[in-house]
Amino acid sequence: MEMEEEPVNLISDEEEETSSSDAESEDSSDVNLPSCSHRNPTPQQEEESSSSSSESDSEESSESSDEGPEPPTTRASVAKHSECQANKRAIEARNFDIQAKKRRLEEEKAYRKQKLREIEIYRPGQCMKYMYVEMHPTLASAWYMSDVARELEAAGARIQPTPTLVHPGLIVWTRVLPMKLRTVDGQVQLSSSKQHCGMSLYVCTSDEVAERVADSTLMPHIDSLREMVDGDLSVIVFVNFNIGSRSSGRRTVNSSRKTLTELQMEQIKIDLLISTGVDVQFMDNTSELAMWIMQCTRAVAEAPFKKAKRELDYAASGFYMRGDNRKCVAVDKEGHGLGRLWQQMVSVLPTASLEVARALCGKYTSPAALMEGMERPTGVGELADLGVARTGVPDSRARRLGPEFARKLHLLYSSRNGSIVHLVTRYYSSDSIQPTVALDNATIPLKKKIVHKKAVAEDLSQKEGHYLTLAYCTADCYDLKSLKEALVQQKLYEPGTLKAHEVGDVLVANAVYTIGSEPREIIFFREGAVVFWNCTELEASNVLAFLKPYEIESYPREVIEKEREVMTYFYQPNVKKCHLQESCFVMVPERDNSLERYTFSHAMVQSARLGAWEARLEALASSVRYHTASMEKEGAAHVDKKELYYIVNSNISQVVRKLGELFSLRHRLNVESDMLDTPDFYWEEEELERLYSNTLAYFTISRRTRVLNERLGHCVELLELLSSWAQDRHHIRLEWMIIALILAEVCFELLHIFERYVDRDTVVEH
Repeated sequence: MEMEEEPVNLISDEEEETSSSDAESEDSSDVNLPSCSHRNPTPQQEEESSSSSSESDSEESSESSDEGPEPPTTRASVAKHSECQANKRAIEARNFDIQAKKRRLEEEKAYRKQKLREIEIYRPGQCMKYMYVEMHPTLASAWYMSDVARELEAAGARIQPTPTLVHPGLIVWTRVLPMKLRTVDGQVQLSSSKQHCGMSLYVCTSDEVAERVADSTLMPHIDSLREMVDGDLSVIVFVNFNIGSRSSGRRTVNSSRKTLTELQMEQIKIDLLISTGVDVQFMDNTSELAMWIMQCTRAVAEAPFKKAKRELDYAASGFYMRGDNRKCVAVDKEGHGLGRLWQQMVSVLPTASLEVARALCGKYTSPAALMEGMERPTGVGELADLGVARTGVPDSRARRLGPEFARKLHLLYSSRNGSIVHLVTRYYSSDSIQPTVALDNATIPLKKKIVHKKAVAEDLSQKEGHYLTLAYCTADCYDLKSLKEALVQQKLYEPGTLKAHEVGDVLVANAVYTIGSEPREIIFFREGAVVFWNCTELEASNVLAFLKPYEIESYPREVIEKEREVMTYFYQPNVKKCHLQESCFVMVPERDNSLERYTFSHAMVQSARLGAWEARLEALASSVRYHTASMEKEGAAHVDKKELYYIVNSNISQVVRKLGELFSLRHRLNVESDMLDTPDFYWEEEELERLYSNTLAYFTISRRTRVLNERLGHCVELLELLSSWAQDRHHIRLEWMIIALILAEVCFELLHIFERYVDRDTVVEH
């Protein structure tokens, strides 16, 4: 929901311009006066010179009285003195101009800083702390508004009780402007002002709506509110638990108040929308109401900035499609940028690297070209023979794209059946599932996997000074002793330890052969994870293949590639501490950063391991997802027993095995791993603990761990339910078998009794 306000000029320079080099050079050094041989004489010098000149004149006049008058010798000195004075005045004028220019630049800097502070109240991410939500004290103390204050305070906004509102059910928004000097009653004071945002909400319960509908006063009441408020009005109707059923309009048992059915509420919503043009929202609980008011507050706060930005973007550059995120691609109205967008769309496919996307988009310049090529009989073969260049390896031969990827891409872009496309996107790299499964079970619900923030490998050649960092989780554990011996025999990497500190369960390997000035380093963790520093994806793939014999309980290749973590790092001068900046690690140059690298690597490994566990849980939960949807729709009594046994692998023992896997995963997450607390290594290293905590927060480890625990609990409950249901069915089957046996025994006994009576009758007759 985005709400508009009056257009405000909010777009200004983000960074302050520095002063010109001429001004700085002129300000940094004073102007030196040129040396003058003739300067203004002092009074003593004038007296001495006058006395000496008078004596010499008297002597000379007596000696040479017959000679003519001598020309004055002070004309040259007077000219030089006047020239020096002129130069001095020129230099003083120049210094005055420099100082004036310096003051002007300082004033411009101060003005720009002031403007930046002024537009901060509109910028997304900072504007919420300037927002006030004004409501009547009666409304603020209502029971259905109990969660509103908590949500608004968490978002940064504040609630201000305002008894002077025109109606007790109204909510209005105001923005506090920065403090300025203002003249109040002839006195200059530093005060702040408030700006009305032009948007209001009306909160009421369904009981109030029912009363006004019964009295036919709802429409006039809304019209009067629209006239009294300043700006637009959006009506919120809070639906409480006294609402009637959908089909009948009978009242509740313990209440004599008038109630409305859901159908009547929908009719009221349509009537208000058509007659008054207001927006009506139905809220079912207090948390939903609080979240809606918080979202409205955020939309009102960000509306001026977004509106000004859209107008500026449209007027300046005329982009057809553009985003503010770092990974977005800008496309103008002439179509420039569509090729880059097409390449990015291909690169996000599973098992498709940046090199594959470049090669594919080089041959097929658009999705239409790829679909035309796939429709040809030889399309799959041409795509499989497509050469993919290897980045970072000069003079290397291009590899083939391969038939497996070509077949899946052909199925994805040439199919007209949405079920098959869903199968390809869901099980893109699984060989054990055939397309017929998706055709038979077309109603399988969409997969809802935990989505967390991940980086994407970029073309680092475009970023000078940035180096790649890759983290993989490939197994449950590594045999570090055997791995170290193998590295020594291979002679490509030199095993070592962390400098100045001893860290257990970690093996550090440095590349023997260097490429460039930055060394390459690999850190192996005993928990089955490895981190590559300044290594290409090709080198990392070769090392992962080398690791296979030393892995214990290896993970599938698809999970390893999908759940990897990608970051970059660079060296920044004039910094004293390593830190995390967006998706990059900032290192201190000309210093040993081995412990900081280990800290960053440890956090990346935690994220990769958590991702592998999430994928494992998803694989366990996907086997029963379709069955749970069927149980929800039809009930357990309508579920086929064979279908249930197929989902739980046709055996109760398989259900127990799945439960064991879930409990094992929960044990690793909560007991064996250090996801829930800080490792002991960082207790004595305060700076490293800060780096570790910040990196974990970047990868949202805490939230993902909490969500994974909750999902584990739900899956355990579901499997226990299925196990109990299957055991009950098995017990019922055994009971019916026993009943059948008893019934057969009774039949046999009756038959024997009948035979006895028949024999007795025959004996009596004879």
